[in-house]
Amino acid sequence: MNEKPDTFDFYEDKKKNSNKIILVTGGAGFIGSNFIKFILDKYPDYKVINFDKLTYAGNLNNLSSVEENRNYVFVKGDVADKKDVKNVFEEFDPDFVIHFAAESHVDKSIINPEIFLQTNVLGTQIILNFAREHNVTKFILISTDEVYGSLGKQGSWKEDAPISPNNPYAASKAAADLLIRVAHQIYPQLASCSRSLSRHRPCLAFRKNRRNL
Repeated sequence: MNEKPDTFDFYEDKKKNSNKIILVTGGAGFIGSNFIKFILDKYPDYKVINFDKLTYAGNLNNLSSVEENRNYVFVKGDVADKKDVKNVFEEFDPDFVIHFAAESHVDKSIINPEIFLQTNVLGTQIILNFAREHNVTKFILISTDEVYGSLGKQGSWKEDAPISPNNPYAASKAAADLLIRVAHQIYPQLASCSRSLSRHRPCLAFRKNRRNL
């Protein structure tokens, strides 16, 4: 695990109940890194743990502007590895979990669906289990509109539209959404999911447009 200088104390303010610790999984990705920068800017007293495996989707350069922030720490780990998850929960005891970490490339999911099930389904359940054990106040899963399937003639979905995934990636995220429902209904945990639309950034636009060149 990466450490801050000796003066860095993640627990100093929490002992006084004047601070909150947020565990962000997949925080080195495009969306997760922007969320971390937003939180550190808007809530300067909050502390953020970035827990990321650093796969093809993760890049710590996304967070170069905050890497020296005393309220930020990076921990390399895999959400599907119980030991990694156990260690980060025991070390930091977070108040909130924002679960961005996921395999998210549709074409890759068709070629190798197993890794999508391992990360997106098993990984979500492991994170949920430890969040429950550590009495996390709030758990939010960042999901996708892909769980609804193909867009019909109406041009939009309602939140309660039927789940109808059309590829292994979407199916794995739909399964993770249902694990959130189970966690809320059975245990109960304060857990929810956000099914967001596709996000845009210049390099993604270039990659998509390049196919038409």
